[in-house]
Amino acid sequence: MAFDYITVQLVTVTTTTDKYGDSTETETSQDVEQCLFAPRTSTERDDPRQPAVITGGTLYMPYGAPVPGPNDYLVTPDGRKWAVDGEAGVWGTAGIEVALKRWEQPS
Repeated sequence: MAFDYITVQLVTVTTTTDKYGDSTETETSQDVEQCLFAPRTSTERDDPRQPAVITGGTLYMPYGAPVPGPNDYLVTPDGRKWAVDGEAGVWGTAGIEVALKRWEQPS
């Protein structure tokens, strides 16, 4: 069985607060290769005859990849942005499992 590995862009969001209490967010990004993405369907579907809506996904990252934090987001090759949903599961040398949800720009 062959898998289609993808490269995702991990955007790390860091918030710092100065001595006056003002917060500043800084974003840094890096590419993570050899990832697998599996879509998840929405639980909001009431009618089984309607097609499922993809509102989330699971990303499988290789061992040694940076572990995404709760404020980080990822960009898949199709340009979609995905927010980290909860805490990433680190499976030792097997890699990292990350639940994702569609990312919305904070207001």
